Amino acid sequence: MPIRFDAFSGQLLLNPNYNGPFTPVPQSGNFTPVTGSAYLINTSSSVSVLLPPPTPGFITYIKDSSGLAETNNITLVRNASEQIEGLSSNKILRTNWGGWLVFSNGTDWFLL
Repeated sequence: MPIRFDAFSGQLLLNPNYNGPFTPVPQSGNFTPVTGSAYLINTSSSVSVLLPPPTPGFITYIKDSSGLAETNNITLVRNASEQIEGLSSNKILRTNWGGWLVFSNGTDWFLL
């Protein structure tokens, strides 16, 4: 993976051994992402991204590929009690053509 979590320092670090891009995956409808994939989401209707349990090093990319997320939102749904960006709630993408890099430290979820 291009980014890894260093448990000793508590920092996210670039992984110099990563030599491949994300695998693009066209998606329409609710789904659970897998690490290393870039989901190009058709937002002709609203979509829920059901996050798996947080795992150190998990990274995926979520992208509105239809430009309709302002009307048909993409919702990141927490797996359990973990947080997304420090909040104990789901996160909603409402920006046309928007996207997030989603990653975990093994406890919570973070977005770029």
